[in-house]
Amino acid sequence: MICALAFIRGFYASTSFIQHVYLCVIGYVLIMPQAVHLLNPQAGWARKVKYEQRKMIHWCLQIVGTILVSIGSVIRMMDVTSNFASVHGILGILAFLCTIINMFGGIVHANSSRLNLNITFVKITHSFLGYRFSNIAIGFTVIGLVGTLVSPCVHVVKRLKLIK
Repeated sequence: MICALAFIRGFYASTSFIQHVYLCVIGYVLIMPQAVHLLNPQAGWARKVKYEQRKMIHWCLQIVGTILVSIGSVIRMMDVTSNFASVHGILGILAFLCTIINMFGGIVHANSSRLNLNITFVKITHSFLGYRFSNIAIGFTVIGLVGTLVSPCVHVVKRLKLIK
């Protein structure tokens, strides 16, 4: 995360790119993992919080993370015409889709009693798929981030070799 935020300060970047980096990194790397980690009753500060409170905090963190990621992704998609031209763009769109699917799964889970759905099935499905989609989205973000950071460095090294 620090590398990504330092990276955009070291190079000239458009405003939409800077906004995209800040919003997506904060959403995917800071907020969403904490929201998932919070549901583990044996982890960190979650030990001191009751289940109902952890669930409410989970919802809030997921909503904030999803809003940040959605805004960051849409800002960049509006500015870039070829979203599928790079590995970063492809993984970013896949991470965004996983996030949206996960959000809908969470909404169905939260309202399963009102929708007359089997609560146990919905809970298990959301827990399993939600955790997997969160990991996939965060993984795609990290891989895309590393690819974005490594690519200019490799290009600079190639140019330095050509100069000598």
